[in-house]
Amino acid sequence: MTDRRQLFGYVGAALLIFGTFLPLVSLPIVGSINYFLNGKGDGVYVIGYGVLAIIFTAIKRYKLLWIPALLAVAQLTYALINFNQKLAEASSMLENNIFGAGLASTIHLDWAWIVLFAGAGVLVAAAARKAPVVDSE
Repeated sequence: MTDRRQLFGYVGAALLIFGTFLPLVSLPIVGSINYFLNGKGDGVYVIGYGVLAIIFTAIKRYKLLWIPALLAVAQLTYALINFNQKLAEASSMLENNIFGAGLASTIHLDWAWIVLFAGAGVLVAAAARKAPVVDSE
């Protein structure tokens, strides 16, 4: 029977891996972009963190889940800040362009961020969760 830490480990890893293929940003004409195909390969690292979390969970080394969890939080936070800055720059350039004024309002972040940060959060919960106390009676 799996314990809650193991369940949290697997669910967190699955959310990280699955989240890399969900839409991160919606752009006019281009459509949506996911973390795996964002042109930088950052999604490969997040998938790697998820695979590492699966391995640590499978061998029941839950304290090691801090490693992929914190790496994912750091990378996702950096990427989100970077995306927001680039979106602000793109929006201001489009607003100053007569042809792009209406397009600026259509650029927005999508829901993959929620899934990715939820996965990292669940991994943190699995790493931080105390081991159950077993009575030796």
